Formats: sequence, structure tokens, C-alpha cells
Amino acid sequence: WSSDVCSSDLANPLWTDRANGLQIRIRRGGAVVYDGPIDTGVRDMGILLSPGDQDPLDYEVYLSPNAGNSMQGLSVTFDLLWTATGPA
Repeated sequence: WSSDVCSSDLANPLWTDRANGLQIRIRRGGAVVYDGPIDTGVRDMGILLSPGDQDPLDYEVYLSPNAGNSMQGLSVTFDLLWTATGPA
């Protein structure tokens, strides 16, 4: 299965500034599987699920510690998308 984060507000520095904008950390069972810019694109989550299986993940969205005052007062809306596909 795969995960994607997308926004229609593509000109917003919270989204476009990969060093200073929003970051996302994804954990599976306490292990970090991704930690970086929120604009991740589609990410293969590296696991195959059978019907009824679960894959609990924790998502943490945070502002980069390097963010300056220019990020104050900004907001952005984004969607988290999960896609599961079956065998061909």
C-alpha cells in the first residue's frame, strides 16, 4: 500500500520550502519510516497487507526548527491519502 500527502495550496512556503516548511514524521511500531519535508509524493509503505490486516502508523506534522519569522501566521490545508491495490 502507499501513502501520499497533497495540497492544493502549492505556492505556500509551508508546503514548498523543503528546509524550513512543514515536516512529517511517520512511525511504524515506534520505528521512524520517514522524517522529512511534508511534500513526500507517493511513498510505498513497504508492506503487503492481506484482507483484514492492519498497519498502525503514527503521523506527526511539525514546523522545521529552522523556520524563521516569515512562517509566522501562515496556514496550509493538506490531505493524507492512502491507497491499497490488490494483486494484478
